[in-house]
Amino acid sequence: MRRAVAALTMILAVGCSSASKAPPTSQVAPPAPAEVVTIKLAVPEGTTEMMSEFLLPAFEAKYEHYKVEQVTYRKSDELQELAQLGKADVIVMSWVNRPDLPRYAQPLDAYLTRSKLDTAPYGNLVDELRVGGRTYDLPYSVGLGLLLYDVDAVRAAGVAIPAGAWTWDEFRAAVGKLTQGTGDQKVWGLETIFHEDLFQLWLEGKTSKPFGEADLATLREGIGFFHTMVYTDQSMVPAPAYNISPGGIGFSYSRIRHDALVNGKAVMIFEEGVDAWDFSLLGRRLNWDVAPMPAAPGARPILPVYPRTMGIATGSVQPDAAWEFIAFSTGPEGAAMLARGGHPPAYLSDATRQAWEEHRPAYPPGLKSIWAATWKSNMGMTASGGQSGHRLTEVRKAQNWALSGRKSIDDALGWFVANEGGK
Repeated sequence: MRRAVAALTMILAVGCSSASKAPPTSQVAPPAPAEVVTIKLAVPEGTTEMMSEFLLPAFEAKYEHYKVEQVTYRKSDELQELAQLGKADVIVMSWVNRPDLPRYAQPLDAYLTRSKLDTAPYGNLVDELRVGGRTYDLPYSVGLGLLLYDVDAVRAAGVAIPAGAWTWDEFRAAVGKLTQGTGDQKVWGLETIFHEDLFQLWLEGKTSKPFGEADLATLREGIGFFHTMVYTDQSMVPAPAYNISPGGIGFSYSRIRHDALVNGKAVMIFEEGVDAWDFSLLGRRLNWDVAPMPAAPGARPILPVYPRTMGIATGSVQPDAAWEFIAFSTGPEGAAMLARGGHPPAYLSDATRQAWEEHRPAYPPGLKSIWAATWKSNMGMTASGGQSGHRLTEVRKAQNWALSGRKSIDDALGWFVANEGGK
């Protein structure tokens, strides 16, 4: 009996000793935090505001294990060094020729295939941005090609700007009525330096094809339409003259932006790349609104947009992290952030449009016309490479020579036929 009692006493003693040594639950060490990964973002100099104010804070708030560090560049060779030498993970495109994109960015097709990102709200943009059948970048925002006008001057001229679609002939008639005076007192119905964009829109609406593919008769009709506005109606300023060189075409100019409207030298302008900066500045200087883009009878208007895009750098050491930032910034979450800040997003979901409507101060009512148009990238409006690229260049030269007054329509198209074999 004594042995049994002693054994029981030892068991109880051992049990109590073991229990006293167990650490309290509250003292269990927490799991180690995930390592913070720094994503290096290369952006063009002078364009960091949109990233710093909207996209970066929201991304870092959602993904606490990521930190985004911006590095800036000024020209394409600087970007190439950043992209290829592992000094950047995500690159925001600027000054990059589209055919050269594979030197800067990795293909995104595999990421798009396995991700849950719905690309339908990008509309045509993803297809139009492909190079060689592959996707290297996605758009996060766009600059808009818009017809901006002085509301008070339009009312004074007794011209009604439609809320919906109008035809090119109706547009021409309205611009003619808005034109007043001569010489130094001239007030243009339409001023622009982007005649080529309007010419492209007219041709694409007429043929439903890239404007470089138009036949000779359609080219003549399109050039003739704008030539009449410039030289017969004298309601639209002549085109600036290109400096033609063997290496291509180009010209030097100062962007007119909205000075023509503010200074009373024009009632309407067509401007490309319009964004929140323009909206804010115009609102402080002018009672302005937006006219819908003209279209062929019964056709949906085409709105030219100028995508701002980003991709994964060729030398990125952490491409998966880079993709996380791109998917966030170009997808629905980033688009909503930009839209609430007044920046036109590229991702056009219902939620994005609602966010755009929530921006304050509210934009003029005519700006809603952008949602009724088909968005088409200026990149998608052009052909590239080979015979199609050569023909495109020759079309541009012919229309510019005619609309700048350097050649007659017959001479410009005669030159086109001789150099291109147009028919």
